[in-house]
Amino acid sequence: MKLNKRLLSLIATICFCIICLVYFKDKPDIYANMHFSKVIYDKNDNLLRFTLSSDGYYRVFTKIEDIPDTMKQALMLYEDRAFYNHFGFNPFSMIRAGIEMIFGSRKMGASTITMQLARLVYKLDTTSILGKLNQVLKAILIEIHYSKDEILEGYFNLAPYGHNIEGLGSASLIYFHKKPNKLTLPESLALAVIPQNPVKRTPTNDKGLKNMEEARLRLADIWIEEDKPFKDRAKLRISFKTIKDIPFKAPHFVNEIILENKLNDNIKTSLDLRLQEKIEDIVSGYIKRNSSYDVKNAAILLIDYQKMEVVSYIGSNNFFDDGIEGQVNGITALRSPGSLMKSFVYGMAIDEGLIHPMSLVKDIPKQFGVYTPENFDRKFMGALSATDALILSRNVPAVDLLLKLKKSSFYNILKEINVPKLKSEDYYGLALALGGFEISLKSTVELYAMLANLGEYREIGSENKKRFLSKEAAYLTLNMLYKSGDINEVSNFIKKKKQKIAWKTGTSYGFKDAWTVGIFGKYVLGVWIGNFDGKPNPAFVGRSMATPLFFEILRYMEKFEDFEDDEIWDNSLNLKEVDACLDTFDIASALCKRKVKSYVIPMKSPIKVSDIYRQIPININTGLRSCYHKKGETVLKTYEIWPSDIALTFEKTGIHKVKPPKFEKDCLIDEVQYMGKAPEIIFPTRNLIYTINPYKQEEIPFKANVDNDANKLFWFVNQDFVGTSLKNEALMWKAKVGKYIVTVTDDMGRKSDVVLNVEFSE
Repeated sequence: MKLNKRLLSLIATICFCIICLVYFKDKPDIYANMHFSKVIYDKNDNLLRFTLSSDGYYRVFTKIEDIPDTMKQALMLYEDRAFYNHFGFNPFSMIRAGIEMIFGSRKMGASTITMQLARLVYKLDTTSILGKLNQVLKAILIEIHYSKDEILEGYFNLAPYGHNIEGLGSASLIYFHKKPNKLTLPESLALAVIPQNPVKRTPTNDKGLKNMEEARLRLADIWIEEDKPFKDRAKLRISFKTIKDIPFKAPHFVNEIILENKLNDNIKTSLDLRLQEKIEDIVSGYIKRNSSYDVKNAAILLIDYQKMEVVSYIGSNNFFDDGIEGQVNGITALRSPGSLMKSFVYGMAIDEGLIHPMSLVKDIPKQFGVYTPENFDRKFMGALSATDALILSRNVPAVDLLLKLKKSSFYNILKEINVPKLKSEDYYGLALALGGFEISLKSTVELYAMLANLGEYREIGSENKKRFLSKEAAYLTLNMLYKSGDINEVSNFIKKKKQKIAWKTGTSYGFKDAWTVGIFGKYVLGVWIGNFDGKPNPAFVGRSMATPLFFEILRYMEKFEDFEDDEIWDNSLNLKEVDACLDTFDIASALCKRKVKSYVIPMKSPIKVSDIYRQIPININTGLRSCYHKKGETVLKTYEIWPSDIALTFEKTGIHKVKPPKFEKDCLIDEVQYMGKAPEIIFPTRNLIYTINPYKQEEIPFKANVDNDANKLFWFVNQDFVGTSLKNEALMWKAKVGKYIVTVTDDMGRKSDVVLNVEFSE
C-alpha cells in the first residue's frame, strides 16, 4: 500500500513537472499582434506628428534606457517596491491583500508589475480567484523568459494612460509634448499613478485631473519620506495637454516622410521646426501683402546641401485651405521651370569647352529651324559675356548653346534624375533650354545642390552620388551666378552684407509659375509661387514675385547665421586666372582698355583672344583706309569691328559704333594686311537636318554674319555659284534632297563653309 502511494506520488510529481515544462517552455511574445503609431520629430526632438496605430491607439515603443530613473523609481514606489526581489508575484502582498479583503474595510491590490504586464498581454479577467491564479502563472512564465528590465520595458509600453493612450512614450508625448527622457519629477509622479485607474485619473477633465492630482500628491509624500532625489520639486504644479493639442506640423513634409518610412515607427528628421514655423509666417505674410495681385500660394524648400537634408519644407501656403488646394504638395508637383535650367546648359557648355565665363555670346534675333526664341522683354542686347547672358536670362544664347552641346547631354541629365512624365527629346526640341518641360521644386533644388557640391549629384536623403559636371565647370557656373547681385535690383542687400549668393530666377511660359533658387552658406533655397490649377497670372514673374520672398527668408536667416565669406572652393580645382576684356569679352588683347580677371579651364576652355579691337592703317593725307601700314604715310587707328549681326543690333538699339573709312581705290584685296574675320554662316544651321515636303518646292535660307567692312556675299553649293546677298540679308535656295557643302565668300575675299543635309519629311 505504501509502495502504491509512493508510486502515485512519483507519477504525480513527474506529471506536474511535465505540465510545468510544457506550460513554461515557450517564450511568450509580450508584443504579439501589437501595432504602434508613427511618431515624427524634428532634428531637436520637437514633435511634428503622432499618428494613430492601425488598431486606433496612440502607442509608441520606448526603450528602457530612454526612461528616466525617476520614472522607474516612482512606478516601483507606487506599485511594486519588491519588484527586483520576487519571481513574478509577491506572496506576502497577496496574503496581506486577502486578509484585508476578508476583514478590512477596503480592497487592496496585490498585483506586481509583472502580474499587471501579464494581465495586459493576455487580456485576463482577474476579478475571480481562478483569473488571479492564471495571472500569477502567466507572470511566472514572463519572469522565466524575460529580464527585469525587459519586463519593466514591457509594462511601460503597454500600460493604459486614459482614452486610447497606451504606453509611457505616448502619454509623455500627448500630455507634455516631450519624450520620456525629458520628463520632470512631478510629471513622472503623475504618469506613475494614472495606469492604476486610467478611467478615473485621466487628467483631461476636471474630475479626472482632481483624482490624479490626489494620487500624485500621495506618491509625492512617499517620495519625500523615502528621501528620494529632487524631493523639493516633487509637489510642483504641472499642466497637461490633451489629444486635441497633438502637433500637426510641417504637414506636407511629414506626409512624405511617412510614405518613405513605412517600416519605421520612431522617425527623427532633419527639419528645424523653429525655422520652419518662422518661414511659414514669412510666407503667409508675404502672400497676404501681395493678395491684391491675386497671389495665393507658394512652396518653399530649404536644404543643407552638404548633408543633402531638408531644413524647411512648405508645400503650400495653407494645408487646410481647400480654396487654394492646400493639400497639394507644391514641392513634388510638376511645374514648368522657365529659365532655371539655363544654369545647367551653361555648365555643360563650359564642360564641353564651348565657352568660359567671359566668352562673347550673341543675343540677336536668330531662327533655329522653325523655332525663333524671343527674350522676356522682347528686346535683344547684341554682344555680351556668357556670364551676363546667364544672369540676365537671355534666351537666344541658351538655345544656341544647347544646340551646340553633344546630342542628348542635357536631356540625359533629366532622365538620370528620373523626372516624371518626361517625353522624348524630340518632343521638346530646343525649348529644353528654356524650361519647356515640367519638373518639381524638389528636383530643381537637388540640381542646384549639384552645383554647390561641385558637380556631384545626390538626391535628398540619399548617399548615392552621380557626377554630372566636372568640379571646374560647376565652380565656374556658380561664380557666374554669384554675379547676379551685381546686376539685379536686390544687389544692395548683397553688397551691404558682403555675402556670396548664387541665385537664378525662372518664369514659366504663360506666367503660370514664378521661381527663384539660390545657394548661400551651406544652404540651397527654392521658392515657387503659382496656382495648382495652372491659372496664369501676369504677376507670376520670378524676378519680381519669387525673388523678394527669397531674400526676405534669407534676411531672417542671416540674423542667426553668418554667410559672409562662405565660398565653395576645392584645392584640386584645375583653373587658371586670365585677363578678359570687359567691353568686347573673350581674352583681352593688347588693345583692350578695360580688363577683368576671369577663370578658364586649361586645355578645355576656348582660349580666344578678342579681335573686336583692330588697328587700321589710315592715310594721313586722304583719310582713307590703306592696304597696309607705311610709316610716315599712315597712322594706326583702333576701331571696333563687330560681326554684322551684332552691329545691326547696335544700330537698332541706337548704339553708334564708328566704322573704318573706305579703302583707297588702288588697294587690291590680295594686298590687304588686316583681313579681319571670315563670314559666319548662321543659315543653314550646323548640326541640323533639314526636312522638306516631297510634294512641294521648298526653300532654305542662306545667311551669314560678316565683319562690318564687308557688304556683299557670294554663295556656292558644292562649288557651284547659286547667288548673292547683301549683309544682314538672306539668299533663298531651292532645296533638293542630298548632302551639300555650302560656301560663302564676302567681297573682302574671306570665306567659310558648312555641311547641309536635306531629307524628305515622313
